[in-house]
Amino acid sequence: MAEIFSQSRELKQIIESYDWFLQDITPCLKNHRVNFEYLVEKPVPEQYEIGHTYLFLPMPKPGESISKAYKETAGVGPAITVPDFSTSPWLTGFATVNQMLGNEPMLLSAIDFYDEYSKIYDAGKVRQTGEHLCISRSKVADVFRDCFFIIEPLVNNMQWIN
Repeated sequence: MAEIFSQSRELKQIIESYDWFLQDITPCLKNHRVNFEYLVEKPVPEQYEIGHTYLFLPMPKPGESISKAYKETAGVGPAITVPDFSTSPWLTGFATVNQMLGNEPMLLSAIDFYDEYSKIYDAGKVRQTGEHLCISRSKVADVFRDCFFIIEPLVNNMQWIN
């Protein structure tokens, strides 16, 4: 039986309060492609499992598909302001200078749960730039409570929503 991430309920409440949710995409990773038909068939997980990868997805409006909701956001939404690395011994990772100074949020598309930490990142950028944050397992909910935002795409601009 899979080990459950201990802060699942709290993290789920934080993310869903912004009308987004996490969906387990671990089986899709074998094909290196997220299949929206697969995501539609899967219920939203109540808990998150260690060793699994989850994709941030917008909650669809009634009668709307997950695919349509995702296309409307262009996958942009979840973001985190990077806390000061020098005062956060429970946080490691690689971010841009502007992100580390708190001037620019880090966009997120996925989260991986491991035994000792969770890794958050934008799947499109992590391969190119290595940009990611690793948060000590015991601090994940705290970081999301204090630093998580939703950015709405606007024409030629972005807007932060707290």
